[in-house]
Amino acid sequence: MTKKRNSHYEAPTLPPAIAVQANTAGFTGRDLLAEAGRTVMAQHATKLYAHLPGALEGNEPHDVHQMRVATRRLRASLQATAVAYQPKRVDTLRRHLRKLARALGEVRDRDVLLLRLRQDAEASRNVTGEQHDELSAAVERLQTERDGAHQELAAELKRKRTARLLQELNDFLECPLAEVQAEDNGLPLLVRHHAGSALWHEFEAVRRFETVMADASSERLHELRIAVKHLRYTLELYEPALSEGAHGLLKQVTKLQEQLGNLHDADVAIAYLSAALVSRSGHANHNGQNGAAPDDTTQQTQPISQLAHYIHTRTAERNSLQESAGPLWEQLVGDETRRQLAQLITVL
Repeated sequence: MTKKRNSHYEAPTLPPAIAVQANTAGFTGRDLLAEAGRTVMAQHATKLYAHLPGALEGNEPHDVHQMRVATRRLRASLQATAVAYQPKRVDTLRRHLRKLARALGEVRDRDVLLLRLRQDAEASRNVTGEQHDELSAAVERLQTERDGAHQELAAELKRKRTARLLQELNDFLECPLAEVQAEDNGLPLLVRHHAGSALWHEFEAVRRFETVMADASSERLHELRIAVKHLRYTLELYEPALSEGAHGLLKQVTKLQEQLGNLHDADVAIAYLSAALVSRSGHANHNGQNGAAPDDTTQQTQPISQLAHYIHTRTAERNSLQESAGPLWEQLVGDETRRQLAQLITVL
């Protein structure tokens, strides 16, 4: 008789050594880049482990969000300090973290959309006293998709490749530095030897959009959002070694990132609901017209649907967000900000 396998799964826990490493005091520009990078990554790993059980359970969107953020920041930290480590170790970790981030993103993106749709449906009921049937139907459909995405996330978290990823991460952070550090040819690589060029590189990536900002498409603005996010993560990574002025610059970068994030959320919502509206209209035409082409007069006299009205409202909001994002971007890449960044780099 075949013995049944135990299906019970226990979420992995943070190794004590990494917890200690995460609580290490901040670093300066004169510390080894490889050691400073591992300290910051230990902090992100701590958050990843802390939110893994909740992300697995799936009841709290906050856990999925925080685990996704930790995964992203681990990848960003690896990218910003890659020169200090053996390339193969970095490439393997980043590739495996990307797969995990993708599974988390499938759930998180739907959580963000669900939260806003539920809020707007409730607000509509409070104002009109009527049920927003089409929006409620979209919420139900999206919830079903979210549940399916979370089932896949839970399966991904339990897979052997995720266990291997966590073990690779643990080994990278816990092993003797010499086992992961790049060959330095007798010239130790300190934080101050790389932080300045890393920060300026990410800043220039944001500034590069100056030729398209006047009429930037949604796709370009999404690319800009990613570039701003990389600048923010790099600033946060090296902030312990920078002067107090870094905090003000970081607030400025974060403000633009959040604005672009809200704009992207609006784009996602509009695209999702527009597809739902087209699908619903096509289904209605098929059932109501028996395959015949709709009469122009009938189309003109049909009242605008609740969903179409909501999409129109979100589109106006989205356009307003884009209009206000422009001045924030101009301020970020302006002369004063460039001087601030140059000064931060100079005193490293």
